Amino acid sequence: MSHNYLSSFWIALTSIFLVFPSLSFASEVPEWRSEADRLMAEDLVVYFSSDSGNTLNLTQVDDGALFFRIGSGDVLGSMPLESIGPVQIIADTPKGFERILMEVGRSTWNADALDTLRVEAYPMLRFLNLPTEKCNFQYVVLKFFEGLVQLNQFPEAIYLLKHLELASLGPYYQEKSIELLLNLVDANNYPAFNQVVSLIPLEIIDASNLKKVLSIADRLRNEDRYAMVTPIYERLADNEQVESLEPQMWQYYCQIYSGELADQPDFIDVMLRVPSTDPLYALQQLIIGSYYLQTERLALAMEAIAEGLAYATPMDAWMPELMYRSAQLYAALDKPEVAQSMFKELQLFFPQSHWAQKPKL
Repeated sequence: MSHNYLSSFWIALTSIFLVFPSLSFASEVPEWRSEADRLMAEDLVVYFSSDSGNTLNLTQVDDGALFFRIGSGDVLGSMPLESIGPVQIIADTPKGFERILMEVGRSTWNADALDTLRVEAYPMLRFLNLPTEKCNFQYVVLKFFEGLVQLNQFPEAIYLLKHLELASLGPYYQEKSIELLLNLVDANNYPAFNQVVSLIPLEIIDASNLKKVLSIADRLRNEDRYAMVTPIYERLADNEQVESLEPQMWQYYCQIYSGELADQPDFIDVMLRVPSTDPLYALQQLIIGSYYLQTERLALAMEAIAEGLAYATPMDAWMPELMYRSAQLYAALDKPEVAQSMFKELQLFFPQSHWAQKPKL
């Protein structure tokens, strides 16, 4: 290879990096990630409330025992957790640390405070299975997670979440994870949303958190993100806190409009149903009407939608769509005047609904 050819090659390569400075031969690891990996490998320096003058370096908790080293030596010791008694295990944190914890959630919370909290939180991750009455490690890591979510530090928040056993950490951790979900929707960051929702134990979250996830799922459904939200409804339907078939109904709905049920002619026969006395009956008729609409059986669709309208109340979240689908079907059945009349009623009674803001039929 000639000298001139090599020179031309390096000039061209240099030009590429000047135009695209973010390119590199190897992907760079973010600074926070390198620090997190280092901190998680470190011992956690603690002391007992009964002996604040001496510290221990905790290495792990395993099989009901606490393992530690004294000083910087390699000799490990252990003690059964039950032998500790009523004393507290206290992390050796810097002065003013409690004040930093109190700042999380306030408008004064900032990246500098987050950096301080990061240093203390990551070494505690290995010890979150210690009883909460013995230490505050769960609380510190929770505040760190909350601080990441508050500042929309999405990559690190997801990284931390992957190291948490949400099923065993209780509703507060789950609540903050759901706040992260909402922030990701607000940011239109759907790939990250899919990562996070897969880490949340939707099948066991409590009733309060379940309502929050349903609200997020409904928002995504109203944005026509049917394929994304179908598995969320499916998982929520398996939650024992659910007292109705509503998640199951919305799962059907999303499967219909994503085309998943297009080749299942027996769907209407096998779907779970509620009686006409059930508050979800009108929603059920919307599901049935939607299926017939998508499979171009307009008369059957109109029959189901009309029955849904007869049983729906103005308080039902699905009432505006029932009115819109009715207008849509009247238009498809060549009754434009009736269609426009129904659409005007929709705009009159539900002007804030996104169904009332769709283009005129």
